[in-house]
Amino acid sequence: MAANTNSLALASASTQYALSGSNSDGNITGNISIWCWAKFASVPGNNVSYYLVSKWGNTNSYLFRWLNNAGQHQLSFFVSNSGSESKATNMSAPDTTTWHHYAITWTAASSTWQFYYDGVAQGAAITGTKTAINSNTNDKIAVGSDAIAESPFDGKIDEVQIYSSVFAPTTSNYQNDPTGNANLQLGLKLNNAYTDVSTNAYTFTGQASPTFSTDVPFANYKTSGGILTASDI
Repeated sequence: MAANTNSLALASASTQYALSGSNSDGNITGNISIWCWAKFASVPGNNVSYYLVSKWGNTNSYLFRWLNNAGQHQLSFFVSNSGSESKATNMSAPDTTTWHHYAITWTAASSTWQFYYDGVAQGAAITGTKTAINSNTNDKIAVGSDAIAESPFDGKIDEVQIYSSVFAPTTSNYQNDPTGNANLQLGLKLNNAYTDVSTNAYTFTGQASPTFSTDVPFANYKTSGGILTASDI
């Protein structure tokens, strides 16, 4: 099994985040799933957001974030197409001592949001009205912020994955190496580098000099990519 050696350490006070190289990156207009591991260094104050993963800031497409909504903490996901729409699920205050896995799946045809925490669905699916995401060539993909450096994350992020499909995490697959997974549009393992293991091979650079940390959510990947086999469980 391959080792998971590093994560990306971000300080919100320094507006540190990672940004893709092209405005055309991650231009997904239909079904989408976003996964990441995160370890908070601080709890956001009232009405403060920490952005996890986004293609947002100018034209806007999608935004996955943590929000302190007047004291109620939430996982929130925006999609934009002729105006934006967001849904959220209520959460306890973020844990600043332990890594957790955060994910969203969005089904375009039924305009359905489903949030996940540590591989477990959080409540019932939520239905909206948008059935497509804006085609956007004005915003790069950002990890830990958006394309214009808003609401930077404070803490560490690892294993960022974006799929152009509805792909739900489980406790059996969220430690997989994503290399070779179907519909993978972005796969950042963040092992001391910004290498994208998807076939897109997007290039990323750190903004405001973030660093790589040896604090990681798990030590080894369960598989070298794809679906778990019986021997991996």
